[in-house]
Amino acid sequence: MSSKSGKTRVACVLLSLFLLLLTVAACKPQAANQPSGEQEQGAPPSQGALSQNDQKTNLTVYYVKITADDACLVRETHQVPYTEEVIKAALEELINADPVTPGAARVLPAGTKIRGVSIKDGLATVDFSRDVLHASVGAAGEELGIQSIVNTVTEFPGVQKVSFQVEGTLDQEAKNWWGHVGLYAQPFVRDVTKVKEQK
Repeated sequence: MSSKSGKTRVACVLLSLFLLLLTVAACKPQAANQPSGEQEQGAPPSQGALSQNDQKTNLTVYYVKITADDACLVRETHQVPYTEEVIKAALEELINADPVTPGAARVLPAGTKIRGVSIKDGLATVDFSRDVLHASVGAAGEELGIQSIVNTVTEFPGVQKVSFQVEGTLDQEAKNWWGHVGLYAQPFVRDVTKVKEQK
């Protein structure tokens, strides 16, 4: 064998080894090169990365049920989109969501807005828009309507009493509330003696 063909053969072997090393390096998984903490595109998100829009919150709310023979409250559990403002969300259910219990009804007028909820020393103060005063109910409906709000708010830890405001104040119109019981005895406390049904 000539020395020229020997050198050619060595060069071919070296070139083959070089190409083999390049191929192995190219086939190395990309994930190993990613910084830790980053997710591979297309991989399912971890539990902590789930969108809050995909989460649900269970809230307990109390509706009024008035029949020819009785007047009571009904307790229902509703599932709503995740929110950190759970008391506000529960009150908005009382305003906007239909009860599932046959014969139960919403008392808070449609269009009522929850302007804010503040909690201090176990007292939750709920600030309503003035639309709240436009309900048309009798004395039994007013008493149960107030209690439905109070029981709904006191479902949450740390709340023992509830008071109401209208547009940030408690003027005479707000104190009269719906014209029968009024807000003269507030703050109100939880009372489940009138709860007859649960869903």
